[in-house]
Amino acid sequence: MVTQILRALDVIREILAALERDGAEPRGDDQVLIDALASHAGLGALDLVPTTEAELEALFDTAPGPVRAVAGEVIVPGAPPAQDGATALHETTPPPATVRVGVEVLENLLTTVGELVLTRNQLLLAAHNGDDLYGVLQRLDQVTAALQDDMLKTRMQPVQTVWAKVPRMVRDAAHSLGKQIAVEMRGGDTELDRQALEQVRDPLLHLIRNAADHGIESPDERRAIGKPEEGRIELDA
Repeated sequence: MVTQILRALDVIREILAALERDGAEPRGDDQVLIDALASHAGLGALDLVPTTEAELEALFDTAPGPVRAVAGEVIVPGAPPAQDGATALHETTPPPATVRVGVEVLENLLTTVGELVLTRNQLLLAAHNGDDLYGVLQRLDQVTAALQDDMLKTRMQPVQTVWAKVPRMVRDAAHSLGKQIAVEMRGGDTELDRQALEQVRDPLLHLIRNAADHGIESPDERRAIGKPEEGRIELDA
């Protein structure tokens, strides 16, 4: 059942990608997948006759949806596309890269900046009055180091952002190879610099694929040498 649901999700992604790219659904027949899902749900085969599909399309066309502004114009789902050369949805500028930062990290950063401003004012006052600057400069050094540390934390991302694809990837590999593979992941909340994570992402996924392809034998081979039929891939950060 899980396999069929994952297949359905893949098909939906392909349809959405085609709609965004071409403005139309891709050609194809999903009846086999629909029947498989219906069978698992205990519904038997579902015949999607053209009238039913037409009714479904009508529901999608008339259903309320989000209003999207593109190139200064409002795009309403179901409305006919503009014919005056207006920018199409798939031609819009992609959004800039973003990094998720925890609220606690931002609050600490703002607090440290406030302390930096306060220390600056103390330094200006001490210089104006001719006071000894050593104590204020020592405090400035501490606050500056704390600010640097807080800024570095804004670049930290949990390892789980890289691991998110691993269970599905291993599951698909095991299914295609006729193997039984379990995945165990520990320490997914361990944080690394975002740039370091990007650098290890592809090599790590490649290692995991190799582990599934070449590091774990088939169930028959494992049984013959006294191993459990199910192999295991462990990720520990």
